[in-house]
Amino acid sequence: MLNALAHSGRDVEGLLPLFFVLELALTLAALAIALRARLATIGQAAIAAGLCVTVPLLLARWTTQSYYVYAVTLALAGLAVMGVTAGISNYTRKAPADTSNGRVTPP
Repeated sequence: MLNALAHSGRDVEGLLPLFFVLELALTLAALAIALRARLATIGQAAIAAGLCVTVPLLLARWTTQSYYVYAVTLALAGLAVMGVTAGISNYTRKAPADTSNGRVTPP
């Protein structure tokens, strides 16, 4: 946003402290929301991560396209694995069968 304002010919030096505070506050808010949300799938978590990365990029003093590509890649990966659950697996390992018939084997 600052870069767009600077390219339009406006003086953005006075806005730098405001944008810095906004960047920190909104990034922490996005992170807090993402951490408190009960995200049921890995896809939702990846999309939340992409949004948490995008917030500071929108308010940064400078940025490059590669950062946005990273955020979009996170979001697209999230869409790809949207159905994969992110929780404790229901898989339980069974104990091996006792075949000793009560006999104790020496060590």
